[in-house]
Amino acid sequence: MESLLLNLYESFLNFRSKYPNLFFSSLVIVVLGLSLLIFPKFTNLTLIKDEPSVTVQKETPAPTMFEGKVSYVGKVGNTVSYELLDSANKSIALLRSNDSRLQIVEGLHVKIRGEFLKSEDGSPNVIVVKEVIIQNDTSN
Repeated sequence: MESLLLNLYESFLNFRSKYPNLFFSSLVIVVLGLSLLIFPKFTNLTLIKDEPSVTVQKETPAPTMFEGKVSYVGKVGNTVSYELLDSANKSIALLRSNDSRLQIVEGLHVKIRGEFLKSEDGSPNVIVVKEVIIQNDTSN
């Protein structure tokens, strides 16, 4: 029995020294196969209860329509401001836009679509302009 084990050990050493790449790749395959057989026995991957939803929806105010005349106010803070006037030339709100569309429609009767931002500190309300529609004003 002892000689059989010695012969087996010597043949193993000869195989390992002659074909090291084959030896290590077969060893990796055996270890991976055993781990794939043993892994499911120790883990339970089934979902027991539903996971909570983590989606957050940001509420954005819907754009609303405002009608009036665009008038230049001057510099308010660091930005040039325009205001929207009603038919009695009373201010509805200040207008804010990232482009020059307010400068183009200055003095014209327009419909403005945008978000109305109410101020809580008493300063004038602001409309963030998304779209400007020029109306034909025949009253003048």
